[in-house]
Amino acid sequence: MLTILASYAQEESLSASENQKWRIRKGFERGEMMGLRFLYGYTIKKGVVTINPAQAEIVREIFRRVERLKKATAERESQMQRDRELRIFIGSIKEQPLVLETWDEGLWLTLLETATVHADNSITFRFKDGTDIEVGAE
Repeated sequence: MLTILASYAQEESLSASENQKWRIRKGFERGEMMGLRFLYGYTIKKGVVTINPAQAEIVREIFRRVERLKKATAERESQMQRDRELRIFIGSIKEQPLVLETWDEGLWLTLLETATVHADNSITFRFKDGTDIEVGAE
């Protein structure tokens, strides 16, 4: 008998909850403020909401700080990602042999910025780190 009564009470509670959710949704659809008595930055009197200038400036400052925090967080995450990529790159470099045994065109193109052939057939190689190497004509 107790189980039946508990089940009935559970259903009543669920029905009441669903009815309240429906009432709140309908109120929002009509633009009504449901149960709102206090909202920092605003003054609410008889359902009429007006901006409280002194508190509103504080709210604006909070939003400015949140935006700055979001920007700083994004920059920090970007730096951390670059650091991770750099660590992976350095790790892969450390695994490479110190002397190349075969020609690697991809590596050459990665390191080289320009190659200039001069009128006397000498060549100047400029690498991306700013280093210049001149090879004379023979």
